[in-house]
Amino acid sequence: MEQANFNAGKYDGITSSLGNFIILSATNPDIQSVIVIDESIGADVVVAQSKIKTVADLKGKSWVQI
Repeated sequence: MEQANFNAGKYDGITSSLGNFIILSATNPDIQSVIVIDESIGADVVVAQSKIKTVADLKGKSWVQI
């Protein structure tokens, strides 16, 4: 909802992941960003179906960021 309101000009700014910023910039090429990088040590995770056993098994699969 925030992205739709931003696109409609209802917000001057929003927080967003890098991936969502890239999507937003496709329809708002003049937007500007302040990027905050969080370096995680061990907190990153991929949640997958049980049939995914290796990184190679992810090839060609679709994904959702949560």
